[in-house]
Amino acid sequence: MNVLAITDAFIPVETMREALSALGARHLEVIEWGGGDTAELHRRTRHIERDGPEAEPVPDDVWEGLDEVELIVTHMCPVNGAMIRKADRLRMIGVCRAGIENIDQDAASARGVRILNVPGRNATAVAEFTVGMMLAELRNIARAHHSLANGGWRKQYVNTDQFTELSGKTVGLVGFGVIGQMVARRLQPFEVRLIVHDPFQPVEVVERFGAGSVDLEMLLRESDFVSMHARRDGDGPPLIGARELGLMKPTAYLVNSARAYLVDVEALVDVLRRRRIAGAALDVFEVEPLPADSPLRRLDNLTLTPHLAGSTVEAFAHSPRMLVERIRQVANHE
Repeated sequence: MNVLAITDAFIPVETMREALSALGARHLEVIEWGGGDTAELHRRTRHIERDGPEAEPVPDDVWEGLDEVELIVTHMCPVNGAMIRKADRLRMIGVCRAGIENIDQDAASARGVRILNVPGRNATAVAEFTVGMMLAELRNIARAHHSLANGGWRKQYVNTDQFTELSGKTVGLVGFGVIGQMVARRLQPFEVRLIVHDPFQPVEVVERFGAGSVDLEMLLRESDFVSMHARRDGDGPPLIGARELGLMKPTAYLVNSARAYLVDVEALVDVLRRRRIAGAALDVFEVEPLPADSPLRRLDNLTLTPHLAGSTVEAFAHSPRMLVERIRQVANHE
């Protein structure tokens, strides 16, 4: 098998090469895309996720020998229609992450090229971070640190009259894929009541985690925490807008570590300013880095983190190896 791998600053060349060497390829070429600036790489990735695989150019190096390549492996770099059409012998495209927005799926389908990804490659990282965000916002951990770091000794906060424990609360998970399920597992020791809204998951899967399957409206009305884990494209209105936020308890919190477009930010700013809900925690934003003049920066009932949830050494390092296992499984059944 001839393999072309396109890596980037998040997965070092040697990490990619070492993982793919297990395939025993006749020829393995590993090239880099995007440079070493991770902030710029994030920007380009968001551009691709929003506008598709034609939104950003591919490296010039990909074209040489492409007609002999049988497997293309990528992380963030796009695999566009022109690449797929030129690769006459292409059988599979492997993506070292869950999202496949960087692949021209129509071109691949037209050629009968299979696309393999690694859903859940950073699920552990995101799940851990999500629970951390819940606790940070509920107990004012970040705000207390900021006060002490700046010479203060602050004990009073917006939610001082509502200081509660996570234990015994109702947590609503919007979306119950790999990450949602891992969040559910990590919340079980807190003895919370779990409810889930995911129209694509069978009820028996939800119940296996000790959770109840409900519609979105019921979840919003009953939850003390609403945590976003849905995956959908950016077309259409946000899943959580002004109406949905209006259904939440005044003592409830919203957490979004999934996709920025799932939540109407203007509506969220409005309800937070009016204290219509107790607070929120966000790790994802429509524009990143978050602009200096963003109203989100001026709210005292909001915990912000700069898109950190899925970024761990383990998540990036494991993904090529996870993809290799998927490729082997498929190859063994062909």
